[in-house]
Amino acid sequence: MTTADLYILYGFQAFICLLLVTVIVILVRQSAAIGRLEGLIPWVEKLEQDMGNLREQVAELKGILLGVNGRIDLLMRHRHDGAGRVVIVPEEAGVAAD
Repeated sequence: MTTADLYILYGFQAFICLLLVTVIVILVRQSAAIGRLEGLIPWVEKLEQDMGNLREQVAELKGILLGVNGRIDLLMRHRHDGAGRVVIVPEEAGVAAD
């Protein structure tokens, strides 16, 4: 190998080393920034609180829908009397065991 070829190889090796150092510095800075962000944002506690709020809202909506369903059942069991008025039929009582 001539001296010029060695200088080209050393130059390429120096360029690759500088590139690796740059990548390592970027990774260290990004990991530090991510660490600071994770310390500022309480992800798990916020998620648990949001899930608790949603669970309460779903339970409230379920209760409302069950109440509406019961009222609709009463309206669906109706009949018309001779004058054309609506009469709501009461629920049938269960058969008592004697």
